[in-house]
Amino acid sequence: MQIKNGIIVSTISVINYIGTIAITLLRWKFIYLRSEQFNLLHYSFLLVTITTQAVAIFPLNGRTTGKDVSRSRNPRGILGYVRPAPGPDGTLDGSYQFYGRSNSYILFPNRGGLDTKRSITLLAWIYHEGRAGPIFNYMANGWGVHFWMISPRTLFVRFTRRRGRRFTKAVMSRRVVPRRWQFVGAAYNQGTGVAKLFVNARFTARKYLGRIRLATNYPVRMGARIGDRRYFRGRISCMQVYNGALSRWQIISKKRKCFRRSKLRGHVGLFAVC
Repeated sequence: MQIKNGIIVSTISVINYIGTIAITLLRWKFIYLRSEQFNLLHYSFLLVTITTQAVAIFPLNGRTTGKDVSRSRNPRGILGYVRPAPGPDGTLDGSYQFYGRSNSYILFPNRGGLDTKRSITLLAWIYHEGRAGPIFNYMANGWGVHFWMISPRTLFVRFTRRRGRRFTKAVMSRRVVPRRWQFVGAAYNQGTGVAKLFVNARFTARKYLGRIRLATNYPVRMGARIGDRRYFRGRISCMQVYNGALSRWQIISKKRKCFRRSKLRGHVGLFAVC
């Protein structure tokens, strides 16, 4: 069994088989090859299963700066006026402070590695001190898929359609507590057409959008969007992007993904490994 680009490939051999194979295509999880009459000593076919994996993990701490530590190794984030700050793991430099200004941002280039197209999960630790601003906004000067705070307590996501960048219904949750570390997320599942928001330990909002393709084929801005006077003020740590919709327990398992040994409290966390 091999894993290639998130696809599990299994080869099964059939020895001394004579006959006709008519193997159908299963819509979601399995793809088979079809063959007509044959008389072979050895026949192989592929069993293909799509798996969800991290396409980006940006710890956003003083050690890694804007580096992606996932296997994708996306280009390093370009830092504007942001500074290392205490993180959710208790380390002195475990996050980046955003100052609520137009020049306080991080730009993530997108050469295809951040383009999930169909389904997605976005996760981050936030310490929100302002009113409104982008956490992860595809298209630096426009509206691809965008994950925001739109008030001191309101988490927001809109999964923009890829074709024509047409809007879908927004999903919102007022469960964020200002000036406290919160683990937040947004997910869209193309198979079910459902979008969800996650805060701390549970999904707090959901909405049916239908089956769409996502506008994730643009660079991403965090903290400030070009042409918008709403800027994120506070701290952000451990930005994670997955190419599928994670379950509640899968999301909970990612909470400590970027944690390191604390210099403030002395506890031990886990550095990002995927």
